[in-house]
Amino acid sequence: MRHLVSALAVLCLAVFAAEPARALPETGALALPFVSLTSGDFRDLEPLRARLADARVVQLGESSHGTAEYSMAKTRLVRFLHEEMGFDVIALESDPYLCAMADRTAASAPPEATLTSCAFGVWHTREVLELFAYVRSTRQTARPLLIAGYDIQPIGPGKAGRPDFLAEVVRQVDPGLAETARTLDAEFLEIYGLGGSSRRARLRENRAELLARYDDLHRFLVRNEAELLQRHADKGDPSAPLLAQQIVWSAIQYIRLQTAPDAVAYGEERDWGMAQNLIFLTERLHSGRKVIAWAHNAHIAYGNHLVDLTGIDEPAAVGRGAGTWLQRHFGSDLFTVGLYAASGSMTRNDREIVTVSPVLPGSLEARPIPETAAAMLYVEPLRAGGDPFWDRPTTAKYWGAADVPMTLREQYDAVLLLRSVSPPAYLSPA
Repeated sequence: MRHLVSALAVLCLAVFAAEPARALPETGALALPFVSLTSGDFRDLEPLRARLADARVVQLGESSHGTAEYSMAKTRLVRFLHEEMGFDVIALESDPYLCAMADRTAASAPPEATLTSCAFGVWHTREVLELFAYVRSTRQTARPLLIAGYDIQPIGPGKAGRPDFLAEVVRQVDPGLAETARTLDAEFLEIYGLGGSSRRARLRENRAELLARYDDLHRFLVRNEAELLQRHADKGDPSAPLLAQQIVWSAIQYIRLQTAPDAVAYGEERDWGMAQNLIFLTERLHSGRKVIAWAHNAHIAYGNHLVDLTGIDEPAAVGRGAGTWLQRHFGSDLFTVGLYAASGSMTRNDREIVTVSPVLPGSLEARPIPETAAAMLYVEPLRAGGDPFWDRPTTAKYWGAADVPMTLREQYDAVLLLRSVSPPAYLSPA
């Protein structure tokens, strides 16, 4: 078997030599054959090094959460960014508290336990498990890959300890306020546990009171930050006060999300919150470290509000996505990759299988992929007009089924186009 793997590795490198990266003259545009979804040999990605040299945040998208090959390709890109480019944090479209707690035990816990206690259920798959196995393997090195979450939704198990966590942070400065913090967060999580319309009705009914109480708690954490940081550093938990700020702020933003007046406001409240969480994570919680963000294309895209999803019978994020605000904040320090597929099938969040619709002429999915490559990574030219495809209207598939008009330059810095995809292998029944 070992000889077979070696032979396949040699074959992959031979393929890469036969299909070199193509650069458009004087523009910096790249067309990179992605020779393997899993290889630890990154010579096919070497041309990316110069384009990513100054990036502080790299976003990796996906047009569906339920696609085996997207997760495989993204895990390979995460490994390249960590091993070769110095990115030391993987930030998931998941809950900040749960991911922080999972990170604390990632060196010793089974990778499946770390995955399921952090990532949302749509990623509880064998393909994403490979990412978390890699995370654990790095904990024995001088440069561990850290886990973080940046969504504002407190989805997932393990939240029962959150009120106690907040109370313990507050207690270091004000023991009397600690119980108030615990009670507030416990009340909020009880309402969250109602789900659906009951949750929204209770949050609307108690909106003003909850926002005022959480806002008071957030102001306390910010006002006493220096002392809290020092006291928790003495306790060996220096990041706890900043994580507490992020938890409380996310609760405030989630209440605003659930009480938004319409679908556009709902989508934008979530994505603005995600953007602010990623900025806080990059500049405060993990200051000095470079960050990889893992989320849906609709969240990472720069111009999601320019894409018309009206009438599409698919999970839809409308309005400005997190990428809009992140691009304004980070500018050229941000590099964003959208993922798409030309054929195959994928699952929606409810695990219903969707067949990728036929490729339209002139669409993103019609771009050439060499027979010898698993995918193609198309990188945006450094100047407009270098590759007209990036600057003219085209279409790209939303959740594999709907052909949505867009101009690629308004959305991404690169797109990874896979030839074919398939549903993931879920770790447990639906």
